[in-house]
Amino acid sequence: MMLGKKLADDESGDVGATLPLNNLDRTIIADDALFAPWPEVDAIVGNPPYIGRRRMTEELGPAYCARLDERFGPKGVADFVTYWFPKAHDHLPEGGRAGFVGTKSIKQGDGRKASLDYLVDHDGVIFDAISHMPWSGEAAVTVSIVNWQKGGVPPTRRTLWLNNGEEPLEVAEITSSLSPEVDLRRAWRLRSSRSGVYQGQTLGVTPAFKVDGATARSLARQDEAARAVIHPLLGGDELLHSLAIKDWVIDIESGEADQVWGAYPHVMRHLERHALPERRRRAEAEQARNAPMLERDSGARVPTHHSDFLRHWWTLWRRRGELMSAVNGMDRYVALTRTSSELRGPVFTFVDGSFHIEDSAVAFPFDDDYSMGVLQSTVHKTWFRERCTTLETRLTYTLNSVFRTFPWPQEPTPQQVNRIAEASALVTEHVGRGFSRGSTLAAQYDVMRRPGDSALRRLHEDLDRAVIDAYGFDPDEDLLTQILELNLLVAQRESEGLEVTPPGPRGATVTPSTWRWPAPHVFV
Repeated sequence: MMLGKKLADDESGDVGATLPLNNLDRTIIADDALFAPWPEVDAIVGNPPYIGRRRMTEELGPAYCARLDERFGPKGVADFVTYWFPKAHDHLPEGGRAGFVGTKSIKQGDGRKASLDYLVDHDGVIFDAISHMPWSGEAAVTVSIVNWQKGGVPPTRRTLWLNNGEEPLEVAEITSSLSPEVDLRRAWRLRSSRSGVYQGQTLGVTPAFKVDGATARSLARQDEAARAVIHPLLGGDELLHSLAIKDWVIDIESGEADQVWGAYPHVMRHLERHALPERRRRAEAEQARNAPMLERDSGARVPTHHSDFLRHWWTLWRRRGELMSAVNGMDRYVALTRTSSELRGPVFTFVDGSFHIEDSAVAFPFDDDYSMGVLQSTVHKTWFRERCTTLETRLTYTLNSVFRTFPWPQEPTPQQVNRIAEASALVTEHVGRGFSRGSTLAAQYDVMRRPGDSALRRLHEDLDRAVIDAYGFDPDEDLLTQILELNLLVAQRESEGLEVTPPGPRGATVTPSTWRWPAPHVFV
C-alpha cells in the first residue's frame, strides 16, 4: 500500500494528498476478514488467499469449514478464494467498485457459480479483467484478475485481456466466464447426456493396490482365483507416454471379511501387510482432528470417511462401480487423460476392455467409430476447451460442465454417420500403426503442432469436415456460438418432451477399426 501511495504521489505530483496512509495503526486490523465486520468503503481491492477444496479441511480444520458452510452455504466451491467475491460484493455501496486477484477456478464450474456468477446475478458488471496469467510470486499458479462495479451507471468501457501481455479487447460485455461475446453460462445440462464419461479408479494406498508384473504373477500363482481381481492398469501419463503395460491393480469388490479371506487368502495377506497399517493411521489422524470439535459439541458433524472405511479396508478408496458396470463386457472403450496439455490438447484413444484406468484418466463407454469420431472432432474439443476446468495450464475434462452440456448431432443421416465412422476408423488405424512402430500417442500428436505435412493432421481434418456436416454447422461461422445454440435448442426440446438424439453409436455399416491400446499377455 505504501508503494501504491508513492507511485500515486509521483504521478500526481501532490505528495501526501493521494492516500491517507501516514498512520495506519488504527486502519490495519488483524482478523478473519470473512467473519469480521468491514468498515464502510467506496472501493475494495485485494488478493484473497488460495486454498483448494481438498486442502481446506486439512489446513483450516473441520470446525472452521463448518462455520463457512453455516455462514455462506455449501456452495461446492473449488477454492477458498471464491468466498471473498460475494462477501465483497454484498458490502459494496451502489456504484462501488472492487478488484480481486483469484485463481482460475473463479471462472470455471462451481467456483464460477459461487463467485463471478454471483456478481453478475446481483447487479454487478465486470468492466476490466485478465482471463488468465501466470502469477509472479513463488506460488506456481495461474490467476484471473477481475474488476467490477455494483449497480450505478454502468461503465461505458469494458476491457478484457485474454492473455497477459497481449493486446486487450474492447468488448460490449465481459461474461462471468471471462470470455467475450458467448456467455457459456446459458448452456444447459442435457437430460439426454446424463452419463457417458467416468473418472478412473482412486486407489487410496497406492503402493499396496498397484503392483508390478512380477508381484501380480506371484499372487496369481498362489491363488488361482486371484486372476479375477488383478487387472492391467493404465494412468493418464502411461496412456500418452507408454507403449507397454507395467502396472496391475488389485480390485476386490466390497464384501464380508470372511468371504474375501476365503476367496483370496494370499492377496488379502498382501493387502494386510501393505494397506491396513496406512488405513489405520489415516483413521487415527482423522479422529484426532475431530476430537476438539466433538469436545465442544458432541453432536457436531465431522468427517468420518477414513474411520468408516476400515470396515472394508481391502477395497479401493474409490472403486467407481458405475464405471466398471458401464464398460463390463466391452472389447474396448474410449479413454482420455483427465488433464490434457493446453498445447497438445485432448488425445482420445481406444483401450482394451481388460484394462482398468486410474483417476488420472476418464473413460467413455463407447466402442464404435462413430462415437469416437464425434468425441475427437474439433466440435467436441472446442466445447471442451471452453467448458473445462483447468489445473495450472492443463485442461481438465469433467462430466457436468463438459459432457452433460455437449449436444451431439441431431438425427444425422445414415450417410453422415458412415462418413464419420469411416474417417474416425482411418484415424484409429493410423495411430495404431504408429504405436506398433514404437511411437507413443503423445509423440504422434505432438507432430501435429509442428509445421510441415502430416498424414494424421489430414485425417483429422477429414474427420472434422464429416462431423461438422453431420451437425449442419456453417464452417465459416463461429463454431462455439453454433454449439451453444444447439445446446439451447436440445434443452428446449427436452423441456417440451420432444425426442432428441442422445450420445452413442448410430449404426454405421462401414468396416470398423480394430486397434486399441493393446492388452497384455495375462500373467505370462
